[in-house]
Amino acid sequence: MKKKIVFFVVIVTLLLGSSFVLAAPSLPASQEAVVSSNLQAVPISAPDSPALREAAVDRYFQAIPIQTMLDDILGNITNIVPEGERKQVMDLIQKVLNKDMLEKIARKGMVKTFTAEEIDSMTKFYSSPTGRSILKKTGVYMQEIMPELEGEIVKSISNNPDALNTSNTGTPPSKPAN
Repeated sequence: MKKKIVFFVVIVTLLLGSSFVLAAPSLPASQEAVVSSNLQAVPISAPDSPALREAAVDRYFQAIPIQTMLDDILGNITNIVPEGERKQVMDLIQKVLNKDMLEKIARKGMVKTFTAEEIDSMTKFYSSPTGRSILKKTGVYMQEIMPELEGEIVKSISNNPDALNTSNTGTPPSKPAN
């Protein structure tokens, strides 16, 4: 039971991570100009600095609150957790994954990874009707793929139980030479 709960906590974490950085679908070059002009993106030569990135992340979280994403994902998780285990799983997830901790980690990662322009572009996209629709559907999408993904993970671990063992260096153990 504990392993199953840990699995669901990991899945929620992955869902939240994907919600922060889902990319818009790639478009043919002929359509990119239309989309870009509609979004009124910041010019490519836009200035960038840690302070500008922090301000951009503030705007991002104002437009796309972490608590809203967390609530949506938790709501969808209840559909994949067996009914008898839902309360225990949900209580643990809510205890382990709190909004402030998630926002702190996401902020640090976004500031380190993305430019201010990229963060502003994500904010504009996810603030749009299409972006909001995608965010809303992310939990449903993950719910759709989770049973198959869980089965593949379990099968992979069953076929290779040593895959989870790592040395102190974090690398998988080497296989004996034949």
